[in-house]
Amino acid sequence: MNTRTVLVIGADGVLGGTVAAAYGHAGWQVLRGTRRYRGDPDSVPVDLSRPETIGPALAAADLTINTVADADLRAEQWALEHGHRILNMATVPVNSARRLRIRAAQSTSRGTVLLNAGLAPGVTNLVIADMLARHPESDTVDFVMCLPASGMAGRAGVHFVHENLTTIGHHGVYNKRSPRHDTRTVPLPPPMGNKKCFGFAERDRAWLLDTAGGRTIRTFAYIDRPHLHHLVIALNPLGLLPDVPEMPFRIGRQSISPQPSAEPILHWIATSRRGTQLEARTVECTGGYAHAAQAAVIFGDALTRTSATGCFNPEELCTLRSMNPQLDSAGIKVIDAADRARPLARREFTPRG
Repeated sequence: MNTRTVLVIGADGVLGGTVAAAYGHAGWQVLRGTRRYRGDPDSVPVDLSRPETIGPALAAADLTINTVADADLRAEQWALEHGHRILNMATVPVNSARRLRIRAAQSTSRGTVLLNAGLAPGVTNLVIADMLARHPESDTVDFVMCLPASGMAGRAGVHFVHENLTTIGHHGVYNKRSPRHDTRTVPLPPPMGNKKCFGFAERDRAWLLDTAGGRTIRTFAYIDRPHLHHLVIALNPLGLLPDVPEMPFRIGRQSISPQPSAEPILHWIATSRRGTQLEARTVECTGGYAHAAQAAVIFGDALTRTSATGCFNPEELCTLRSMNPQLDSAGIKVIDAADRARPLARREFTPRG
């Protein structure tokens, strides 16, 4: 079998570099797409603000992974028009995603675009879709995201966390005197226990809107460093978070580490109806970037095997049941809250639906 070639846009970044390494370990030939091209044999010049660099780079690969935020989704548009396959792991604004999906639906798309295909969003989308299939009567989805302090390394990671902490969405309250996020005490599993979490990404939840199918979505987060988490909780009711500059968030490494971090990651998801919780699950792993990259490899393999063309979210091309064996082998565990009460020998989780 010929070796498949993957282009990783943003391979000089923390996430992009980790993704490139994961694909290389999986046996792919990796082209590192970079704005700072120096003529290295395994690199190609890609600058999303210069459209003339996009086509030649994508045409040299069987699959493209985009880790660079681009509101215009130029690489994805090229892929749709020219019959290419591209997986996007960057944060995509809700309006940008909608425009691309409308464009793909209204035209004869030759290529395939998979948006929000990492760990969260990505694997969490599959979990939500599986839970809603089991409980279609659900009217609310609650999602709590872990924000690892060691993951705030590259500019994109810092900007994502800072923007969503300092911007209050329509689920929060915003006025000049007291802009603040909603908070909620969430029953996380041991050893965390009940934890007060803060509203997060309320304004732009594009990765959940379609998955939830019109249901109410409530998004919260917690930081895995207690002192930072408590600081956010303390500043929030005072309405001071929108005034916090980005610089304090530039903690952790400022360049790509030779070894991905291995901090515990736990995302919590619950469905409910009229205030009564129906089901809760967690997505757990060690190392946010490392396992986002592993998830991207699994999603990428699925993307190369599909015959569908157009623009999709993860749950439209994949199911948790079909992907769970690979996720489990990669160290990404989906655990039903009910399983935690069972003996250890019976805690193997099988997706339903």
